[in-house]
Amino acid sequence: MIRELERFHYRGKGLNKIVGRRTVLVAEIEQVWIVGYGVLSASVPAVGPRFDLFKTNFKEQMTSGLINRVVRIPRIVIHPEFRGIHLGILMVKHLVNYVKEYWDINHYKPIVVEVIGAMTDYHKFFEKVGFISIGYTKGYRGNAVIPKYGNGSFAERDSSRYDFLTNQEKKPYLVYPIYPHMVEKLAPYRRQSDPSFLPKRPLLGKRLEFKRLSLKYRNKNMESERTKVIRDVFGVDSE
Repeated sequence: MIRELERFHYRGKGLNKIVGRRTVLVAEIEQVWIVGYGVLSASVPAVGPRFDLFKTNFKEQMTSGLINRVVRIPRIVIHPEFRGIHLGILMVKHLVNYVKEYWDINHYKPIVVEVIGAMTDYHKFFEKVGFISIGYTKGYRGNAVIPKYGNGSFAERDSSRYDFLTNQEKKPYLVYPIYPHMVEKLAPYRRQSDPSFLPKRPLLGKRLEFKRLSLKYRNKNMESERTKVIRDVFGVDSE
């Protein structure tokens, strides 16, 4: 079912491309089945905004063990029919809580959870959980890195099928602090909250509950200048 959900991600199938340690959290609704999943993984080593944040470089972060104290959320996928009930926000919260309680690499406790993804420019649910925008990765063009894979247990792997290390656009970089000293370190980067993204506060003294509610709607893909930009950023077609 998780592989079936991959088709709803803007970059398509790619769960098998995540390297290193990874943990998958599954969202399941009774009588519906699996409606979403989120992934935690070891992070990628070369990230410019991280170097700026920790005043380090590639070699120092590897020798000091800093790379083992950074956890990444590389993918969150929610079925389109259930995206309006804030499952993405709930998924991020549970992933962060899992990191706090259970995640470690070689007995290094994590100090931040990071997200690198173009979609965070358009969907702000990470900020609602408490992630802080640090900046953008540099991106690159051309075959910057061409890995040479050996044969796996089940199928051959080669760089022509796995092009995720080539032609990378600039991407937003966000982090969530785990320890208090990281909260202080990230204070200069914290922006004032955009009111348009704040949750609505009801005027009623108690919440309303709707039971046996059904919704019907029609949807048609419309194209505008903004959708063209988003389509180019995410590398998807008009459908």
